[in-house]
Amino acid sequence: MTCRTCWNSADGLARRHESTTKEYLIFQLLRVFVPSCESTPMRAGIALGSNLGDRLGHLREGRRRLLALHDGSGPFLCSKIYETTPVDCPDGSPPFLNAAIELSTQTPPLDLLAELLRIETESGRPPHHEFHGPRTLDLDFLYYDNLRLSHTTLTLPHDGIFDRHFVLKPLADICPERVLPNALHSIRTSCDILEEKSGQPKSSNFVSFFL
Repeated sequence: MTCRTCWNSADGLARRHESTTKEYLIFQLLRVFVPSCESTPMRAGIALGSNLGDRLGHLREGRRRLLALHDGSGPFLCSKIYETTPVDCPDGSPPFLNAAIELSTQTPPLDLLAELLRIETESGRPPHHEFHGPRTLDLDFLYYDNLRLSHTTLTLPHDGIFDRHFVLKPLADICPERVLPNALHSIRTSCDILEEKSGQPKSSNFVSFFL
């Protein structure tokens, strides 16, 4: 899951709210004491992956579930779906289908993470699973507008974005000009740089659109 730690249950996540970082605490206080902050939706980026069972079906179900979290205040953006080679996975892992979605939400980040964990579990991924093992549905929480967060259960922006072509390529479909906090380049430029550096083909294995 997103945080890649042993904190992989929604109940366990909820119990950790007390150990919030200073930056997140300030964010929460603003939402409580500044009315306009509470009513301002944030743009959240989420990566989707599946390499077990009906991969395309799992991604489409993930999209349906994420659409239910979208507050409707902005566009619900969906990338193309790509087939990719497993990275840092056990030997013999099947290929992935990957995509990305950006939605609007007023749900605080840790609560949104809990929702993503719940969707994963309800989609057939056990709460306690092999590290990077095959999965029916993987939802990685990538960013929450320009919030920077370093929490025991969640880092925002996700610290693996710029090393992963299977994340950058779909993101470049939906938010090519977005510059994430502490990033030197836009998503599109970062994807181009990684493709040049790693020799990744610029025309990745496009599989489908979300329908």
